Amino acid sequence: MNASSGAPAAGAGHERVGRPTQRVLLLVAILLVGGAVLCAGVLRAPAIPKTGLTISWWVLAVLFAATEVWVFHIQLGREAKSISISEIPLVIGLFYASPQDLMLARVIGPALIVLLYRRQTALKAALNITLFFANSALALATFRLLSGPVISDTPREWLAAIIAATLAIVVDLMVLNLILGWYGDRRGSGSRSFLIGAGIAAASSTVGVVAVLTLRLGPLAALPLIAAGTVLMIGYRAYSRLADRHTSLEQLFQFSRELNEAPATTDVLPAVLEQARELLRAEVSEVLRFTGEATGDIWRYDGLQLTRPPARRNRELQALLRLLVSSESAVLVTAATPAALAFLESRDAHEAVVAALRVEGEVVGVLAVYDRMGEVRGFADSDVGLLQTVATHASVALYNEMLIGRLRHDALHDALTGLPNRSQLTALATSAVARASSQSTRVAMMIIDLNGFKTVNDTLGHQVGDQLICEVARRFEAAAGAHVTVGRLGGDEFAVLVEPVEDNGLDVAAAMTATFEEPIVIGQERLQLSGSIGIAIAPDHATAVGDLLKRADIAMYAAKNSGETTVVYRPDIDVNDPSLLSLMGELRAALGSGEIRIEVEPVMNLATGQVAAAEALVRWAHPTRGWINPSLFLPLAERNGLIVPLTALVLDQAVAACAAWHEAGLMIGISMNLSTRSLLDRALPQTVAETLRRYRLPAEFLTLEITESIVITDADRALGLLAELRALGVRLALDDFGTGYSSLTYLSALPIQQLKIDRSFVTAIMESSRDSAIVTSLIDLAHHLGLEVIAEGVEDEQVGTWLRRLGCEYGQGFYFSKSMDPALLPAWSVTPPALTTPSELRNRVSSIIR
Repeated sequence: MNASSGAPAAGAGHERVGRPTQRVLLLVAILLVGGAVLCAGVLRAPAIPKTGLTISWWVLAVLFAATEVWVFHIQLGREAKSISISEIPLVIGLFYASPQDLMLARVIGPALIVLLYRRQTALKAALNITLFFANSALALATFRLLSGPVISDTPREWLAAIIAATLAIVVDLMVLNLILGWYGDRRGSGSRSFLIGAGIAAASSTVGVVAVLTLRLGPLAALPLIAAGTVLMIGYRAYSRLADRHTSLEQLFQFSRELNEAPATTDVLPAVLEQARELLRAEVSEVLRFTGEATGDIWRYDGLQLTRPPARRNRELQALLRLLVSSESAVLVTAATPAALAFLESRDAHEAVVAALRVEGEVVGVLAVYDRMGEVRGFADSDVGLLQTVATHASVALYNEMLIGRLRHDALHDALTGLPNRSQLTALATSAVARASSQSTRVAMMIIDLNGFKTVNDTLGHQVGDQLICEVARRFEAAAGAHVTVGRLGGDEFAVLVEPVEDNGLDVAAAMTATFEEPIVIGQERLQLSGSIGIAIAPDHATAVGDLLKRADIAMYAAKNSGETTVVYRPDIDVNDPSLLSLMGELRAALGSGEIRIEVEPVMNLATGQVAAAEALVRWAHPTRGWINPSLFLPLAERNGLIVPLTALVLDQAVAACAAWHEAGLMIGISMNLSTRSLLDRALPQTVAETLRRYRLPAEFLTLEITESIVITDADRALGLLAELRALGVRLALDDFGTGYSSLTYLSALPIQQLKIDRSFVTAIMESSRDSAIVTSLIDLAHHLGLEVIAEGVEDEQVGTWLRRLGCEYGQGFYFSKSMDPALLPAWSVTPPALTTPSELRNRVSSIIR
């Protein structure tokens, strides 16, 4: 028995060839050497006398060749085994031929079939011929070892022949399954396959022994043996065809059911490829889908893995394929014409069967299988019809998938622009917000409303309005960068999803606004539009997508009403938030109940690694709502006149905390923020002076932080009040520097001593060359003006090291510490986090020791 399907085909597929070739060649060499050693041992041993007739080598060669041509196919479930009955002539040769003749016949007979009939590749032919040689040598050696001194008709010789032939086949199976393992195919490599193979080999060997005993009667006894074998072969062939037809029908039924359960292309095509390859017992199956003028999408399955090789632009190849599938049925392709040969060479195959895939009467691609597996010479006419049936089923599945795809696309996209509609945008935003929550990032939702669109629509008609919407959509998509999704909500409203977002999405908003700079030309009309943009951030403003859209819409209307281009949502512009109504009253009560308190964030000296100061941050511990974000209640305090008492309360707690640190021996200062309304409070300098006097804290230990927006609001009044504060001896710092538009105008006039760089620039200086350049420029600018620099948002050691090298004096951020209760700072300051790498620390110690 020769289990021929185990040998890999060199040319079956690009992914399978090349990797184990050297190992296969080494194995061939080992088999040759092993077979030669065994053969030499047999030939050198004394000849065993044989009784009865003598069969010439060429007769045995014909018998071996016949058994390789007449291959049996046994179906085991969904797996086909190709076997031959070569054990019968092998056993006959053990009894009636010399070792030399047996070896010669065993190699020459099957070799002619392998090379001329099956047209196997060089690697596969070399492997199979070597196996014929090696297993024959093993069978001869085993028979010589187990048989008696004379070849006679005793059970000992019979059993020796059966064991010899069976052992040769078992070794064959081991070698072939080893090679299959190298190629990644583990099917049929279990103990069940070994038992089946050994059992069939033993049965065939037993039949060979019966033939040996029959031939004892004389040469004419071969005639009934041949007649009986021919009848059995014809009967088996008839049964095999019937079994194959039944199996094919069963697999086609299973195939149809799998296609019905796999409506998506990514499920349909793999199912088609796998079933086509199994049904036709091919080495490789492919689907080549046509795209434009080139062969487009390619899916390839070689029995091990599904791959998508890069498509090659080849008009001639596509023309050939269309010609091949121009008929209604599948086509058998052989190397009969130059065009067919070129196609086969491009697919690295010897022969193929191709069938058209038709959708709505149009050929959209082809289904192809290449090179029949195993010992079968090639594809038959029945295979052509079978592939056509598979292609018909596949075409129906592809048509259904196309319809489903259209419905799915229409359900999720705007019919006019093709952009994602509200449903899809909501789904995308839901996923984005969930990711942001797990990754501690932020997501922006923007709503853009076109200013002036209604006038265009009413004046020039809906057709022009539709063209205008399409052009705006095209410009928005062109302006959208990575991680930006543009959708249309309806009418003249668009939505933009940004994930993740930096700088509150203002850079994306600016890019969208820039699309309106060029007029939109429709026919003879040149239309100039603008847009109002509202932005809401998750999780800052909402975590539910519905609330996020609502607040982006509120911000958009705020932009439209104020004349601004872009507005980021703030609670104070949300006049419809019912929760704010009760929160306003609760804030007033909280000022006197102790719910408002401060936490402090350390400010570190980047050169020494010591605590240099601390910033006071206001917190509201609500008894039922929990911690309330300052971005929510600070705008409420400003809008309802509570900012002045709130500022006084924070000032009192900050100065008290700083005085307590001094008593504990921690001689550092404290800073706090002032709001716009605070700088309009004429009593602020007096409040500051009285608070410092009450806690006996020197004024230079208090730093008041302002933003450029404070100065821009009422420059003359603000500058005058700042001068009064500076006269008290307190220090002044400009906070969030670089985020506004007018800082440089007033920078030289402000009586400040410190400049704080906003965290939006600091956090990305290691990844963004733009932000790094900005931070470097701001530090240089501050130093030229004689100002100290504090960098906010230092999140890791690398950023702190980089800032120190740039000359930045101070830094604060989560790398050093999160905010804490003021009473904890003295103990924490004793062991602050290291600001240097171990190597830098060693260098510092070395310099001190010197």
